[in-house]
Amino acid sequence: DFAKKEFPQYADKTYFIPTGVDLSRFKATPLPQEETATFVGRMEHTSAWKGVGELLEAMAIVLKQRPQAKLALVGGGDALEHYKMQAASLGITDSVIFYGPLRGDDLIAAFQKASVIVLPSQSDSEAFSVTLVEGMASGRPLVATRIGGNPQVVEDGKNGLLVSAKSSQALADGILRVLSDRSLAERMAADSALRAQSYSWDAQVAKYRELFNKII
Repeated sequence: DFAKKEFPQYADKTYFIPTGVDLSRFKATPLPQEETATFVGRMEHTSAWKGVGELLEAMAIVLKQRPQAKLALVGGGDALEHYKMQAASLGITDSVIFYGPLRGDDLIAAFQKASVIVLPSQSDSEAFSVTLVEGMASGRPLVATRIGGNPQVVEDGKNGLLVSAKSSQALADGILRVLSDRSLAERMAADSALRAQSYSWDAQVAKYRELFNKII
């Protein structure tokens, strides 16, 4: 969608094949009883557009209504200490878990502990999020900003919520809506798991094969 909008002259040559997900590893599991909003991504100063700072501000708002909630930040980078200091200045250190970078089974476990996967991107640099696809495969509701490629993965009100970018209040409202409505969260989780089937690597291989045959 972004390419067609920015480069309409090449629309007839644009063929979209998303990143796949290993459905034999990322599997849908029941939502946990604990309330945990989880972000997975880089935490570097050059990646400030990922919106982690705004997510921390949003969490401070969430905690006023859901003091039992937690924010899990998965990822590493040179801005990690900066975000730890921001959490401290907001007075939410005890409610924020900094996991650092996780891989393999540890990453899968982080998705399974999540109540909602949050992507607070602030820029169209978020062309297509692997995190959102892995979150869907894990059977989790999604909250993402309406920017970049996020709307291609998140259908508002179906498998998650799309909120305004660059607004900690909008982000907090989305997270609160999912955390405070268990039945809504479970419906979105089920929808996510179903949609994830179309992102299997087998499905993407078939798309590449079709494209290559078309070109030949």
